Amino acid sequence: MKKFLFTLLFMPLFASVNIVFPDTSITGGDTLIYPVFAQNVQPEDSIYGGQFWISISEPLLTPVRVAQGDITGDWGIAFAFDSTTLKLNIVMWGGTALRSDGVLFYINFLVSNPRTTTTTYIVVDSCYLIDEISNPIQLTVDTGIVVVTPVGIEESVLQNPLRVLFHEDGLMIINSRPVEVSIFSVDGRLERREMIDGRKRLTHFGQGVHFIVIKDRGREIFRKKFVIFR
Repeated sequence: MKKFLFTLLFMPLFASVNIVFPDTSITGGDTLIYPVFAQNVQPEDSIYGGQFWISISEPLLTPVRVAQGDITGDWGIAFAFDSTTLKLNIVMWGGTALRSDGVLFYINFLVSNPRTTTTTYIVVDSCYLIDEISNPIQLTVDTGIVVVTPVGIEESVLQNPLRVLFHEDGLMIINSRPVEVSIFSVDGRLERREMIDGRKRLTHFGQGVHFIVIKDRGREIFRKKFVIFR
């Protein structure tokens, strides 16, 4: 983790607020809820907003949502991500000033599955927090590292000879007797349900997180999360 100091001319020499992008690790194909922390927040700073320009070093992390943290629960927040340049822009604003340390915001990432263990750097190109009269607050920033461990194509043996094979664009069901296969979106919406007897490949899912549930004669025998990338 590297630390950078963002300073502006004519800035009063108050204590710096420290922004921490933590180091973490995760397996490929999972979903990462990534917290960004603010430390050394002083009530007299009266922080009401800010903006972050962030670069991601590897195309393994795709931000799909940025949410308020525990110290910015009533703030508005917006973000834009350029998948070509891997640049993330986050804008924040609120009616209540920050009063304590805590999570400034969360970034929800979809995580791709690399061929080998890969280190991804989350680098802050520029950022600022402002007070109630739009003066900048002095910041130090700890950049983050995310280590992504690959997961190979997975074969789960359920009840011999029933198998489920996961691939980047979907999955394959192989079995010798009928089973009910249901696919759900991350918000619980049923996307597909059918009886499968034999071998069938299921594709054409939307990008993001899905869940598969398999039942044999009404009894659930398998449940798993999988992620589709485009």
